[in-house]
Amino acid sequence: MPELGAKVIVAIKGQKKKGVVVGLVRLQKPFVPRFDSNNMVLMDDKGNPLGTRILVPIPNLIRKETYGLNKIIAIATRFV
Repeated sequence: MPELGAKVIVAIKGQKKKGVVVGLVRLQKPFVPRFDSNNMVLMDDKGNPLGTRILVPIPNLIRKETYGLNKIIAIATRFV
């Protein structure tokens, strides 16, 4: 099972894409938010997000720790 901030490879319409998990529907550790849906941000091979906006809230856990996701944090609008 992936954790928050895990880098995963997914198949979308027969193509492999890389992504980062930013929200999970499952019981979390204390003080880690639980989401209503599974959320991930798709990224290219260089680590840049494929989209220009992130509409889901990003957990502060990802923001504070060094996951190497500065580009995602820069375009995110909400944090939980």
